[in-house]
Amino acid sequence: FLVFSESMDDDDVSSHEATQEQLRHILLTQTPKRIQDLQLQLNIPTSVAATVSFLEDLSQCAGHFRPDSHALLVSTVLALPWQDQEHESECLADVVLQFIQDVVSASPAFLCQSVAVLIKSFLQPKTVDQDTSQLSWTWTAPRVHRTLRGLLRTCPLATTPMFQALKENFPHKRRDADAHIVYFKQMLAVLQYVPALLPRIIQLVVIRLVDLDVDITVQQSQLEETAEEEDAAIFAVDLNNDVSERDLIKMRETANKLDVMMRLLLGYIQDTCHSCQEIANERALRIARGEKVARRFVRRSFSYSTTTEPSEMLLTALLSSFHSTLLPTHKCRCMQFLLFYACSFDTEFTEVFVSSLLQQVVSPHISAELRMASATYVASFLARANFVQLGLVVTALTKLIGWARGYARHAIAKARAAHHHVLLDVTLHGVFYAVVQSTLYLMCYKNLMLSEPDAREDRAKFAVRIRELLSCDLNPLKFCQENIVFEFEQTGFFGITLGMLQKE
Repeated sequence: FLVFSESMDDDDVSSHEATQEQLRHILLTQTPKRIQDLQLQLNIPTSVAATVSFLEDLSQCAGHFRPDSHALLVSTVLALPWQDQEHESECLADVVLQFIQDVVSASPAFLCQSVAVLIKSFLQPKTVDQDTSQLSWTWTAPRVHRTLRGLLRTCPLATTPMFQALKENFPHKRRDADAHIVYFKQMLAVLQYVPALLPRIIQLVVIRLVDLDVDITVQQSQLEETAEEEDAAIFAVDLNNDVSERDLIKMRETANKLDVMMRLLLGYIQDTCHSCQEIANERALRIARGEKVARRFVRRSFSYSTTTEPSEMLLTALLSSFHSTLLPTHKCRCMQFLLFYACSFDTEFTEVFVSSLLQQVVSPHISAELRMASATYVASFLARANFVQLGLVVTALTKLIGWARGYARHAIAKARAAHHHVLLDVTLHGVFYAVVQSTLYLMCYKNLMLSEPDAREDRAKFAVRIRELLSCDLNPLKFCQENIVFEFEQTGFFGITLGMLQKE
């Protein structure tokens, strides 16, 4: 049974050698009782200096650790208070983190266990206030990242357990904004030396932020319903102001978390994509010289690209996250602007994004809900983005109007062949009505652009086709939002008025 002693310092070589020899014997014999004694010793309160000295000796025996016999002993070392704010804890942190590298280097079986503890340190304790947390991170975070770098050099496959740990320890949405900020900043720091994790981390962050976004929408709807009920109340006893106030505070806290996280992510997008213009200029020069230049983004796939260029990795990850998470999610109001903002840095990526949405709109193999959402997003993006060119707007309108005209002709011909009237059913023709509404919405916002001389031929072509579309038997104006129809009429687009088209 070993005894901690502060006298066993670096100068007393014989004492260290004797201790190390005893530790090797205990580890090699794998006697459960002796190993438990070591665990008990580590748990006994003693001076930090004595614990540090003992751990230094234990690290020298790292080659004798076995996962089947010494897992609990390693867990005991990892559970030491090396993250405390006391000055002496810095020495303890250094020796514990060195122990992790030594043990994992000798036996990679301890990798997942060690990585989980390191990543968990990114999540600040619930009882720690902001000032104390910031003081702690000034010295713990760099040490943890340095250790993770060392583990990656030893075990290049450590990226998988690292992401799993990042996912499992991501702050719950009920945690305060400070916890989210600290954790997210450390995740971004991880990406500096593990760029391969970028697609999965972006996907994870988008999923969590979408949850917050939807929560805000749901909470707002509940508050509006409560307000309507209170307005209808006759007696003061019917009112419940305390509940409404608590709900309002809760919604503001959730909104604050989403705001700070989006601000960090928008900043990361800006820092990563600032080189996009330089890349585009270089590609333009190569094309001008007659060189063959491959496309940077895959138009017909939302899978991660094989590029290692940071901005291209980020843009591709955002596009994949949009289609897998944002597009199928109802009541999401803010998160799509991450992708919209990213598009402002790269013209080619903007074209790929719009093309991917248009492909989904016209695809019969995708659910009606996703097709309608795609139509809404493509119109919203093109209408609001002031950096899109006329050619992209014309391409989108041509695709949307062309599909809608083809759909209307087929549906009307099918009804007439069966000697039936065309059913004005939003459930049956929901995609059609969504596409028409999106087209009108886009035309309202881009009326001035479409009035330019360069768009004269396209405008004349659209004039004939949109008139035919709006006056068909499916009567799309009946199912469009009134404010969109009103604004469309106010633009005087093509000289079309509601009196000419709207049917009973």
